[in-house]
Amino acid sequence: MSINKRKKWNLAETIVLEKYQDNWWKLVQSNFTIRWWEIDLLMENEYTLVCIEVKLVDFVDELSWYMTKKKIWAIKRTFENFLRKYPTKKSIRIDVVFVKEHSIREIYENISWN
Repeated sequence: MSINKRKKWNLAETIVLEKYQDNWWKLVQSNFTIRWWEIDLLMENEYTLVCIEVKLVDFVDELSWYMTKKKIWAIKRTFENFLRKYPTKKSIRIDVVFVKEHSIREIYENISWN
């Protein structure tokens, strides 16, 4: 990954992190990795643990292109591995946050777990 692309990616993650923190979420972990898969952010509040996938979409308008069945499967599998390592009694959910041109374009909350 080029340095410029890494900077954009880090900025996108920071934008999303700050948005959730502004809404009283606390960072649990960032960049949780197993083999080839990664969870960008894990945040929690009093009741819920949320797995957040950050998508930088500067060059695409159709957001659904970014969420293939394979990608959703990979997010779920990685989150399941995290939960085995760090069990919780909180409710869980997966959010996907799309960042374009240094701002959040859209948030898909609680994508299907099935």
